Amino acid sequence: MQEFIKNFKQAVFGDNIYIRPSLLSEDKEYLIITFDVFLYETQNVVQSWKVTCKNFENYKLVNEFFEDINIFKDHILLWEYSELQAELFYTGKTNKKFELIGELLSKHYEVTKGWIDYKYYLNKSLEWKSIDWLFSGDNGLVASGPTILINEYNTILEKFGLKTSILPRKGKQVKYEVLIYENSFVIAEEFIFELILESNISESC
Repeated sequence: MQEFIKNFKQAVFGDNIYIRPSLLSEDKEYLIITFDVFLYETQNVVQSWKVTCKNFENYKLVNEFFEDINIFKDHILLWEYSELQAELFYTGKTNKKFELIGELLSKHYEVTKGWIDYKYYLNKSLEWKSIDWLFSGDNGLVASGPTILINEYNTILEKFGLKTSILPRKGKQVKYEVLIYENSFVIAEEFIFELILESNISESC
């Protein structure tokens, strides 16, 4: 699984390579990405790799050059599958609604390090509404997601005088890994790497 990462990080190319995704295809079970490896400051392809993402769950792919790639078994993007899940409800009102929202968003980005959009775990009715709608009434569902994040939200709501309740929710019991390069990621059960092209370095220069 780590063969692709090991190969281009070793001294065969040193720091003189960059990589770019070139092809993408998917069906119900497999996402297949082809990566081309270039000599730095050239357009010479010295390797091409096919990466099969088996039983993929989610992905965000940007067509960009990159120099590093990693696979993680423990990452913020995997909380949805690895952490206990819960729902956060509130009752009451606050006269500092927008201060509450500001702290909620600030804490979200601090904890998730920008990997997860702030609306992702919030009440799904927000899809067509602004975030202040959440606290326009005197009760409701704030968010549903991993407890590591729900507990942070809860602390802020209590700080602003709202009564809260956290109810456990059954999550997906699947072990996933995440492949990450630059701003792109793929969440899948398994990543299979296959070298499909290799050129002699001297011929490529």
